[in-house]
Amino acid sequence: MLIDWDKMMPTGSLRAGAVRKFATGQQVSVVYVETDPQARFDGRPHRHPHEQWVVVTAGLLSMTCDDNRFELSEGEVAFLPANSWHAAVGVGPSGARYLEFSAPPRLDLLPDSLVPDALEFPREERNS
Repeated sequence: MLIDWDKMMPTGSLRAGAVRKFATGQQVSVVYVETDPQARFDGRPHRHPHEQWVVVTAGLLSMTCDDNRFELSEGEVAFLPANSWHAAVGVGPSGARYLEFSAPPRLDLLPDSLVPDALEFPREERNS
């Protein structure tokens, strides 16, 4: 089955300047993300019970995972273990396009989903 991202409607985005599109199967979900160079990143780490793979298809993406900061360029892949604290913290001067694969699927990202949001933020941020 072909997934044509150009024909898919955008879903909610975590930040202004980014477009997200979502597809899911029974075992894995994928989010296509296109982020403008001017997008604002708050750097807030979060975690969820899904393992996640991030594949950069264009541009540069800066991330953190469990207090380690790294940059991914076109063709590079990052693995984020389930329940690891991670965040996208910036993109390069031409922005970035990347895919986020999650297993099990992130059903909470489906439009109008009744599945509770899977994101958890650090305790100090939840109390503020």
